[in-house]
Amino acid sequence: MTQRETACQVIPFPAAKRTGRIQRVAGFLSTQRGRGGEAYWQRITDDMHRQMTKAGIDPDTIARELEEFRRAVAGAMVQGGAA
Repeated sequence: MTQRETACQVIPFPAAKRTGRIQRVAGFLSTQRGRGGEAYWQRITDDMHRQMTKAGIDPDTIARELEEFRRAVAGAMVQGGAA
């Protein structure tokens, strides 16, 4: 690293705090069964993964954020708050 280069860490907005997106995804998934829901979930998580990768977020953080998002969506579905 040269004097002009500095190391930085990109910190994403916590995926589990994206309440609007969590509610939309949970609402949609609660109405889908089988392949439709699976394809939608895969598309959502692929898009999130791609965005975080493009932003320079490290793979461990991406995995952790996606897992927290999954838990938040599952929790919203259990609570019946998906709308």
